[in-house]
Amino acid sequence: MLYPNVVTFDGHAILALESREHQAAIYQAYNDGVYEFSRHQRDRFVPLAAVPLWDVEATVAEMTRCAELGFTGVVWAATMDRHGLPSFTDHQWDPVYKRAQDLELSINFHVGVGSTANDITSFRDLRDGQFDYGYWAGTSTQHFLANSNTVTRLIMSGVCQRFPDLRFVSVESGFGFVPYLLEALDWQWRTVGAPEHYPGCLLPREYFCRQIFCTFWFEQGSLSLIRDYADNVMFETAFPHSTALSPGPTSSALSPRQIVEEDAQVLDRAVTEKVFSTNARELYRIG
Repeated sequence: MLYPNVVTFDGHAILALESREHQAAIYQAYNDGVYEFSRHQRDRFVPLAAVPLWDVEATVAEMTRCAELGFTGVVWAATMDRHGLPSFTDHQWDPVYKRAQDLELSINFHVGVGSTANDITSFRDLRDGQFDYGYWAGTSTQHFLANSNTVTRLIMSGVCQRFPDLRFVSVESGFGFVPYLLEALDWQWRTVGAPEHYPGCLLPREYFCRQIFCTFWFEQGSLSLIRDYADNVMFETAFPHSTALSPGPTSSALSPRQIVEEDAQVLDRAVTEKVFSTNARELYRIG
């Protein structure tokens, strides 16, 4: 899966441009480029569309154009409010979700999307005049867990209820938090009396199991719990940056092959097939 980097992760820089036509053209150029790069090897490279997140009309138009090219997913942001826009759960974005649902495009929330200029500056913090590795490690981990907030808001705001056929993906966030989060959401939903006030709504866990996927790469301690969510989990490598399965002189990470071989010893065959192959193939219509 090919995710846009600067063009989406640091979209604030493009948002600063005065011309909406210029903004839209940048995304069109990126999508055309990644399409050309991958179109002859779609069994190996699957591109995700980048869109001008802050512009509903332009986003719907670009999603439609990309779907016609064969894209099967779009990268979206859970940080709209940090850029002075309505929350990603606001009804303002319903036309985007409705069009994605009609086009059978998955909505992918990558933890790196939506950075502000201040976020980029903060990564330069130093410890004793040197790059602060502790700060980087801690901040990266917090980014993973931030997607628990995204999942919670998707479920509890009614987005999943309004668009029951739309699929969402939490990318580079890991899996381990999911069982606890869903148990807690179900518990809170019941104990505050929500079922009485929202008759006909599903339990939070049921919305997750129906519509939301998460990804994992390095985890070992929570592997045994994946069997309960085998239809909602996909393997990733997070390549090619410092938290990736990319062993080398500066990383102690195991290779993807080693991880897969080790995980297959814990997961039964049916679960292994789903999380390492079937789920992604079906969601992104690969092969």
